[in-house]
Amino acid sequence: CVAILSSDRDGRDDNGGGGGGEGKSTIAALACVRGDVRTRYHQGIAWLNLERKPLTFNFESYSKALSDICRQIGVKPQQLRLSPVVRTPDEDAAVSDLRMKGHMKEAHIRMGKLLTSLQHKRSSRRGDYEEGQQHTSVLIILDDVAEPSDLEWFQFRRGGGGGGENGGSDKGEQMNDLLVTSRLTDIEGAISLTVPPLEMKEAVRLLLTESDLPSNHPMANNRTARGLVKNCFLHPLTIKFAGRWLSLKRVTSGGQKGMDEILGEVNDAIIERGGGAENNTESNVDELYSLLNRAMSPLVKGKETKIVRLCFAALVAVFFKETCSASVPLEIANDFFLKVVENEKDILSRDD
Repeated sequence: CVAILSSDRDGRDDNGGGGGGEGKSTIAALACVRGDVRTRYHQGIAWLNLERKPLTFNFESYSKALSDICRQIGVKPQQLRLSPVVRTPDEDAAVSDLRMKGHMKEAHIRMGKLLTSLQHKRSSRRGDYEEGQQHTSVLIILDDVAEPSDLEWFQFRRGGGGGGENGGSDKGEQMNDLLVTSRLTDIEGAISLTVPPLEMKEAVRLLLTESDLPSNHPMANNRTARGLVKNCFLHPLTIKFAGRWLSLKRVTSGGQKGMDEILGEVNDAIIERGGGAENNTESNVDELYSLLNRAMSPLVKGKETKIVRLCFAALVAVFFKETCSASVPLEIANDFFLKVVENEKDILSRDD
């Protein structure tokens, strides 16, 4: 198991974990698309986003995760033969957890047996099957892990050995490898890779890239640019957004503003929100949301307006509710809201 973890620095969340947007998932994704990695894990690579939610004996979530793994490695989930679980109303929580844990252990064993059968069939076709000499050919990426004990539920053994959390998962040859990303700073038993903070040169280079500027652009040595990335806490995701905002402001200004002026505007937006490296009351996450809020509040007649945020909120409320029976093409949604903005711009520009 290899774990890509947050660095132990400022910007901790309420659970003591590191901040998001540092590049952990990006590093994992880059590893997955390498040719040698895909050749090594020829049976398949599966990506699961755990969304920082512990399993906590949630059989429904676990069975869905196993089905997702099957689909991604080219296997029909029906081959797991998992039976639906009926929850009993008013059942004691401890009894319910124990029952769900039993179902999860059974599902874990079935997945191990399925991977064993799959490896045996494919290796036999290749003519290279030899008991005890087969390396793991499935890689499972667990993105945004919250609870280290959940890893055992995704470590499958030959013939279904083990059984999830403390269920003897050390019995039998391992059928898959794990690549984990987490905001935690340590996961016991894993080979840990810590994502370090960006250095100043790297941060400025990222700002240039996201601003659609060449690496030798004069902005690389601009004091204001260096101050901007410093005020972004050298946080990759915040710098990426600042760079894209710079690019947008440069285009929309029509060449009427110089780069120093645009840089100053973005930098001022950070300071006006009470952020920046000199103010320790905000974290890099707070800074990112401050920038997002400012970028979504363009000036109309010299005053901030909520028009963009209103349109986004309406777009989500109308077209992207989970209860909607059918999705609406994005092009239609865009055309609709452009008409709304065009026809009702006076009303939308009002603060209230």
